[in-house]
Amino acid sequence: MGSDKQTECVTAKPGIASPEEIARFLRRNPDFLLNRPDLCATILPGLDCGEGVVDLRTALLERARVANEALRQEIARLADTARNLQAEQRRVLAAARALLSADSFEGLVGKVGQDLPSLLQLDAVALAIEQRDEALCETRRPPCMRGLVQLAPGMVERILGSESDIKVASCPHGMPEVFGAGAGLIRAEALIRLTVSDKTPPALLGLGSRDEARFALGRATDGGGRALLLFLAATFGELLRTWLALPR
Repeated sequence: MGSDKQTECVTAKPGIASPEEIARFLRRNPDFLLNRPDLCATILPGLDCGEGVVDLRTALLERARVANEALRQEIARLADTARNLQAEQRRVLAAARALLSADSFEGLVGKVGQDLPSLLQLDAVALAIEQRDEALCETRRPPCMRGLVQLAPGMVERILGSESDIKVASCPHGMPEVFGAGAGLIRAEALIRLTVSDKTPPALLGLGSRDEARFALGRATDGGGRALLLFLAATFGELLRTWLALPR
């Protein structure tokens, strides 16, 4: 009798029932799945207790346990990402303050190789500028110093292309044109376009680390991490322009 009644409830509506309709039916017929263990075995595979008997309570508890474990892992991942991003923010702000404290153009450029590696906890930082005839204000060109390198004409666009201002990647070694002799130690690099002035040749800021995961997604290259690196490059470019007294 109960089975006929249930059949009528199921077939009374034409077409495919919505999830809400199915839920209402099950609430009105709480014994339905208990009377149809074959359906339980299909809905919750792997929990057949033998002879067509399915322990529905165990199945639901197991499903809840798996869902809770997945949620716990996701929360832990998000917390780890937040900690990494917060640490990166502290490092970038410290580097920006150091650049702002420079008392001359030469002092500003000198901080690239002298101060930024330790402040950013990196193994190499380089200011790479393309060579060209009307090079970066000859009268203000700093002497050869650590962290300052020259690139062949057109190299910045070959590295970054014309659409992007930042390129980050794990790598077997850093780019020799940017990191020089230290390139062999680099396992992750971030290359960021510097916007100084129309009067200066193209340039980029190179950041290199021995930690291949330093710029991995979820650490420094997600939306927040990329924004921090672009902020640092924008600050540096604006300071270069200001010290050189150049138009935008």
